[in-house]
Amino acid sequence: MIEKRCHESHVATLLRDLNEALYNAYVDLIRNLDDVYEDDCGKYQKCGKTLYFFRIEDIISPKILGRIFFGFYNDPLKSSVTFAPAYSPYLDRTLTLKYWGNYHELFHRELFGNSISYVLRFDSDVISRPSGIMDFGNSSPSIINDFEIRKTLGIYWTFSLGLPYDLKNPFLGNLFLRVGDNWISISNIFHTYVTKSNGHIEYLDLNFDRKAIEREDLEPSLDQDYFSYFFIKQYNLYLEAGSPKKRETVKVVGYDSSKFKDIGVNWEHKLVLMALRKMLIQRRLDDEDVINIGNVKEISRCLNTLLQLISKESSIPMKFNVGKMLDEIVEDLGSRMNGREVKVFLKDNNDDIIFVHPALFAKAFVEKEMNEIYDSLIHNVFIDSQKRKKFLRLVGKVVTNKKPTQTHSRNNINVRNVDIIVKYHPDLKQLLGYDKLHPDESIKILDVFKYIFNSIKTLNVNKV
Repeated sequence: MIEKRCHESHVATLLRDLNEALYNAYVDLIRNLDDVYEDDCGKYQKCGKTLYFFRIEDIISPKILGRIFFGFYNDPLKSSVTFAPAYSPYLDRTLTLKYWGNYHELFHRELFGNSISYVLRFDSDVISRPSGIMDFGNSSPSIINDFEIRKTLGIYWTFSLGLPYDLKNPFLGNLFLRVGDNWISISNIFHTYVTKSNGHIEYLDLNFDRKAIEREDLEPSLDQDYFSYFFIKQYNLYLEAGSPKKRETVKVVGYDSSKFKDIGVNWEHKLVLMALRKMLIQRRLDDEDVINIGNVKEISRCLNTLLQLISKESSIPMKFNVGKMLDEIVEDLGSRMNGREVKVFLKDNNDDIIFVHPALFAKAFVEKEMNEIYDSLIHNVFIDSQKRKKFLRLVGKVVTNKKPTQTHSRNNINVRNVDIIVKYHPDLKQLLGYDKLHPDESIKILDVFKYIFNSIKTLNVNKV
């Protein structure tokens, strides 16, 4: 039994008692966390105010579990808890939202109704504990009923997960957890291409190697859309006859793209997203240009290798000019909202491909802040190699050295921001080419880029 309020201590105890290797990974993560806040329940990080909820069949979907907790007088009380998979655009990865019943009606109507996916905006930051379990505390959520926002978050970020690869730390990957009284289930989620030949079923990993899977691990049976599959690796930890046990399983899960409108893009876009995500994950991190994923020539070679590999066996007719395909699709990735372009990647004036982090999309289009700043970043800064590097050096100098206040408050503004405004605001205004930039907006820019730097660093250090 656990104290209901401080759930993370129960997670840590289960990991310690059930599996030494995963517990050590968890402890190592806590030791190396950046941008950490702390309250009386332990350490946490902020996840921003926007979450995209989704489900993958019945495997990665909201689950209600019965639990036993200590009550106010240490009496055992039965209760229930829901664990729901949700993508955080600020962290650019999937985590797990835990809730005990606040906004019970809203969550159960959306999570367990007919909705395949939906977007929630909170009025203050959601937080994430080291295990990857999120909590929204007393924050009030509201549903964003905008199909274009949901589709953009679904197609271009949540479901353009990288191809499967070995993680140094499973708690830093795309993650879904369920936690019982004496067991825990940990799932890492990837996106993959699946093929079948001579009775063998294979999936593609991040190195473009084909790996065999057992027929019983494929759900449902293979169809013509070979790109629409998720690769899910699960660790199930539990007690059996008083002894700790670990069972690892792999599932490759397809979906009905006619039903799942948030993923419905053509094969060319899916392949280009696979290649771009591969480059984003595998490239060597450049501290002065963290959103640069490589030159067009490098990415063209990567895409060409992928296309040649798949075209040999796919029933999908493929005719392609790699250079033209890459240029056109990078330009087309994204959408238009309220007359503004939404970019996922873009090509700069040196033919480098630039990753437009989803935190910027969430801030500008979901939370309705920084709209004009978003335009300035896209058209004045990111597109210009020299200006972008100067901007990132300036922002990086602040966000990588700025230590968060160790406080119960989740408010981003603190007394140190006065010095930041005085020192960096004029330079930010000049680089953006945005004369109307207000000092408060400079703080918002720095806060968003703090998320961007941390999420890209996490992605880069977590591959074996």
